[in-house]
Formats: sequence, C-alpha cells, structure tokens
Amino acid sequence: MTVKHYFSGIDGLRAIAIIAVIAFHLNPAFIPGGFVGVDIFFVISGYVISNSLYGSRATGLADFAAQFYKRRFLRILPALIGLLVIVTLVSVAFIPASWLSSSNHFTALFAFFGLSNFYLYNTLDGYFSARILFNPFTHTWSLAVEEQFYFIFPAVFYFWLKSWQGQGIHQVRRYCALLLLPTLCLISLAISATLTTSAHEAAFYLLPGRFWELGAGAGLFQLQRMRSQSLSVYVLNGLFLLGMGMLGICLLYTNEAHFPFPWAILAVAGSLLVIYSMTNNTDADSGWMRVMCRKELVFIGKISYSLYLWHWPVFVLFRWTCGLDNGYTYTAAIACTLGLAILSYNYLENFFRSSTRLKEAKASR
Repeated sequence: MTVKHYFSGIDGLRAIAIIAVIAFHLNPAFIPGGFVGVDIFFVISGYVISNSLYGSRATGLADFAAQFYKRRFLRILPALIGLLVIVTLVSVAFIPASWLSSSNHFTALFAFFGLSNFYLYNTLDGYFSARILFNPFTHTWSLAVEEQFYFIFPAVFYFWLKSWQGQGIHQVRRYCALLLLPTLCLISLAISATLTTSAHEAAFYLLPGRFWELGAGAGLFQLQRMRSQSLSVYVLNGLFLLGMGMLGICLLYTNEAHFPFPWAILAVAGSLLVIYSMTNNTDADSGWMRVMCRKELVFIGKISYSLYLWHWPVFVLFRWTCGLDNGYTYTAAIACTLGLAILSYNYLENFFRSSTRLKEAKASR
C-alpha cells in the first residue's frame, strides 16, 4: 500500500499547538490551557514516526531500529545540543547564582542525555511551580519523554508491521502483534489516572503516564493501514469540526489539578479526529483544509520544533533581565524567539537532515 509521507495540514496543527504553548508561557491568561499544546505534539509525533517507520526497507529489527534512530537523532539532537550549549553560556553571563537558579545547570546536563524529566521530577520542581519560571531548560522534559518513547516504540512497531504484513504467521502471534500497542496504551492510561491523584508530578513528567498519548497517534496510523477508509467528505468535515471543538475546550478550560487525567483524554481524542480527517480528506479545496494548509500556518508548523526549543529560554532570560510583563517585552521576546527559531531551523535542523538525505540519495543510485 502506498503511503503519503507528508500532510501539510499536520504542520498546520503543529502551528496551532506551538502558538498555544507560546501564548500560555508568555502569559497564562492568554490561553489558560495552552500547555495542552504539548499533548497535541505527542499525538502528532506518534503518528508521524509511525509513518516514517512504515516505509523502512530494513531486513531485521536491528537494521530497522538503526535507521529510525539515525533519522530521529539527526532530527532532534543538532538543534537541541545547539540550544543547550548557547543557553548555558548565556545563563552564566546573565543569571545569578541563587536558589531560583540552583537547578538550572543540572537540568541542562540531564537534558543532554534525554533525562531532564527525571531530574525535574526528583527535585519536585512541578511544571506549575514558581522556580520553573526561572529555569531556561524546563521545557526539555517533553523532549525527554519522546526520546524515551523512541527506545521502546521501534520494536513494538516492527512486531506489528512484520506480523501484519507477513504470510503464514501463526494467528496467536498476529493477535499479539495487533493488541500489543493498544494494551500498552491502556496500561499507560491507567497509570496516568492513578498517578494524577497520588503522584501528580510523576503523571506529568514521566513516560509511563504519557506513553498512551504518543501511542494513540501511532495506533491511529496502524488502524488506517489495516482498514480502508471510505467516509464521505461531509463526515470527515464533521469529524474535523468535532476534533477542533474538543481542542478548543481543552485550550480554554483544562483544569491543571486534573491533568493529564482526565483532561488529556479530550486533547488526545480531538487531535486524533483532526489528524484522521485531514489525512483522509482528498478535497484540498474544502474550507477548513485551505485554512489548515495556509502557507503561514505551514511555515510555523515546519519551524515548530525550533520555536519550542527557543521560546522558553528566551522568556526565562527576559524574566531574569528586563522582565516579561507588558506589551513591549512580549513583542520583543516573540521577535527574538522567531529569529532564533528560523536560524536554528535553517542552520541546524535542515543542515543535518539535508546532508543525510543527500548521502542516502547517492547511496541508492
């Protein structure tokens, strides 16, 4: 089955997610539930990495995982390492040593190894606590969750892919392959529900309570590959509007005390409906598809990773120096973020990805 590997509408959804996150971090009054944008990113990531894995021509699990990790690391690490080095140097110059900054450098060190979520959890620096606002590396917790997910998921996906596509495979193995990801997601959701009330920071920061969000995006991709879709454009339009309505409710009304469970369920469900409707809609001229595929939104979506990386350190450095509490500083902070994100996208993200693609193209000739 031929699989389309790029949907501009997904970049439009990424743009909505990053705008929500940036607005919330700038001032929570702008979009009270804007932190839900991270959950939208989780669902998108699960779907997109499944799409990339599906096209692999690897002959075994080791080769399959190696190809995936090579692409993921080149996608994530150059921009992340650049950020960690630059922001650490700037922090030494502009952030004084104090209790407010005592966890900053350790967070950066753990972020380098994809473990900053563990450090933040162990130091009890909750996402909504006061000290978090002055740590320029806090936001790397979500990247750590994704990186930890990547060490588990390729094997899960490989098991599903080979069992589903293979011939003469025992039915028990086939059913196990089909049920493995849904089972892991249900276990993770149960963990999230339990920890939200008993250990809120663990539910928020650690992979066991977040696996189901990334897994949901992957599960949608698997479902689409196993079953042909024939829904009318009117049904798809309805699903899109329903999904966007769910996301709108989350962005405006999510209760921090009951997050990720149960509020993240609504965010994940809304994201799945939007992605499903966009990836199955062949009517590119429909009104909402034109909106989601507008070049402005798609551009923001394409640089959303660099925007996410740089917006938080910029905001934190503004708080430590000239403040971040009025229209002038808001505008300056956003301008700095956008400029740094464009530089990061062009000279770190794209440079390494383009070099890799060129080498792969030459090797295939």
